[in-house]
Amino acid sequence: MGKAHRSKRPKGYIDWRPNDKWEPILDNVKSVLRENQTYAPGSSLTVRQIFYALVGQYGFDKTEQAYNNLAEMLVKARRARLVSFNEIIDIGGTTGGGGHGYANLDRFLRGLGSWATYYDRDQFQAQPFHILAFCEAEGLVNTAGEMFGKYGVKLTGTGGFASLTVNHTLAMDIVRRDKPTIFMHLGDFDPSGVSIFESMSQDIGAFVADELGVDFDEETGETECDDDEPGFRPVRIGLLPEHIDRWSLESAPPKKSDSRSANWVGETTQLEALKNPQLRSIIDEAIEPIIDWDQVATQQAIGEREDEWIEDNLKPETEEFIKGMRQRVAESDLYDTDGDEE
Repeated sequence: MGKAHRSKRPKGYIDWRPNDKWEPILDNVKSVLRENQTYAPGSSLTVRQIFYALVGQYGFDKTEQAYNNLAEMLVKARRARLVSFNEIIDIGGTTGGGGHGYANLDRFLRGLGSWATYYDRDQFQAQPFHILAFCEAEGLVNTAGEMFGKYGVKLTGTGGFASLTVNHTLAMDIVRRDKPTIFMHLGDFDPSGVSIFESMSQDIGAFVADELGVDFDEETGETECDDDEPGFRPVRIGLLPEHIDRWSLESAPPKKSDSRSANWVGETTQLEALKNPQLRSIIDEAIEPIIDWDQVATQQAIGEREDEWIEDNLKPETEEFIKGMRQRVAESDLYDTDGDEE
């Protein structure tokens, strides 16, 4: 039988301290993380965001090798518990499958006791539009998703070009709505980042226009529909040249390996060059001006009245019902053993 290969990389926690070269760099990393927590408490940074912060604030080498070395150092620093795992986010962790169940019927009934408090009215349901938000950088989805989430908007990461299936599914969802859909996209300011947005917009727009029997702009993908009808309005909210100028973001020449670079003029900038407060500004500036805040206030007021009704009516009746059901289970012959039902 062949011998299993064993990786030489450390596993679990390790005893490690940076050498003289990396100690000041690690100190700079900690400063970047502290700054992020000051402006965006509880949020995380990707390794590339930390990299760009070090380049801009501390003169760290702006090379791919330097980035790789930094990533390796941060792995060790987290394993050595010198940096919190929660402050740095990695791409990955998608799951599928798995099981679900309760230990017994009594546990299930006790769980029902909290469902009456789960109600939360959608404050943005009455807006005259629906927002679809997509982000090229999957590593930013959790952080940016929380920023979109306060407006009731779900964010999806593509990690590159979206598939035909994704574009068609989105188009069919847009067609079924009774109001326009605004497609907001966050991506790198480089040939591929711009192309990803244009490709998705044109493809989705073509599907929507064909399904609705309307005209659309073949360059932008926007469909020609009335404001109170299904339609598609794509908007690239970032990264834009004005953002790069406003915050003096780190830039680099376009990659020669990207075939789209031939027609690109000027430098490129990665979305992850943004700090979290800057990312929040982009999202807020894109959404807040178009929100009907009177409708939000109306939905909030309705939600408060609904919460009061639940507290006065549904919650006490639910608690009484569950209490009775638990008693009936306890008195039944459902279980023929003396297992722990608590």
